[in-house]
Amino acid sequence: MTDQVIAIQRSRDQTIDSAKGLAIIAIVLGHVLRGYTGAGRFDPDGPIRQVDLGLYSWELVAFAFLAGLFIESSVRRHGAGIYLRSRLGNFLWLYIVWSLLQGFVMLATASVVNGPRSLSATLNLLEPAGQFWFFPWISMASILVVIVAPWKSWIRSLVLLGTTGVLAAVTWGNQGGVTILTQGPSLYVWLVIGSIVGRERFSRAIRRAPLLLVIPFGVGFFTLLPLGANAPTSTYGNHSHWVAFFLGVPLTVLGVVVVFFLARAVAGLPFGIGLAAIGRNSLEIYVAHIIFAAGARIILSIAGVSSLWVAIPICMLIGVGGPLLLARISRFAIPWLFAAPRFLVEPHRNHPRSLPSGSGNEIDQRL
Repeated sequence: MTDQVIAIQRSRDQTIDSAKGLAIIAIVLGHVLRGYTGAGRFDPDGPIRQVDLGLYSWELVAFAFLAGLFIESSVRRHGAGIYLRSRLGNFLWLYIVWSLLQGFVMLATASVVNGPRSLSATLNLLEPAGQFWFFPWISMASILVVIVAPWKSWIRSLVLLGTTGVLAAVTWGNQGGVTILTQGPSLYVWLVIGSIVGRERFSRAIRRAPLLLVIPFGVGFFTLLPLGANAPTSTYGNHSHWVAFFLGVPLTVLGVVVVFFLARAVAGLPFGIGLAAIGRNSLEIYVAHIIFAAGARIILSIAGVSSLWVAIPICMLIGVGGPLLLARISRFAIPWLFAAPRFLVEPHRNHPRSLPSGSGNEIDQRL
């Protein structure tokens, strides 16, 4: 990387990309730890339970909120129809391609993976496998927000915020059903909040907030963590639903805020530049990390590597680095692997608001 490129990157506010980098790393870590738990290396009711709760209390919420920040500006620039066609076309393509790809890899390695799936389950795209439920969820969330357009009036904002807030309260700690579009009900409100806040307000607020606030927020997060809260999409609390909910909401808010402060603190630093680069490729890592991380875990087990202090960092490195390398290769060899064909996501070139190729105005397809 040249000095000129580094200087340009440092001049930009990289907080959002850095936050995405932290969130996707947390997702990879969570799945690596769950993989070793499923393999019997951790007691699911032991300390790993708190680690899992600490990760899942904020990582998906952070992605939902950050995705919402860009909706208004994209809709205003391109129009609702073009925006939805681009987003939904890309997410539907990735959902189908990677559900089948990961499913067939698991079929081929059925004798060594933790949770093998049958051929019929692999082909049943109405029941999302693994992490891919997030694509139908974010597609439906995007449609909902674009239709209501909460940025147009405070009444729209209150109605949408209230509706999704009630849904989150009732379903908090519940991943949802097994069929498509029934999962992640408690996450809608966070994308709605992001769409109401918007990117510019968020950037101004995070720049002006004193970084030292990370200390009390961090203390609050780790104080609440062992008290029996629920993560938005996972049940961990040892209290009734409502008590676990009222503990879980502040735990989630504190976790997300701490991550945003950490992302701002490292933005522009060499470490932050690398973290932001990971964040800009969060979609590629999200779809491919389980294949790489699980593959690394299996190979290390066969090789006799028993130390988790060695195995987990290696799985993390491969789980993040493998998709990044594959994404770079795919741009030249198999471009459809991480991006839908143009005819699915772009309007007719004669459309008055079509996206000019190479103009820099293309809709952001990242998570």
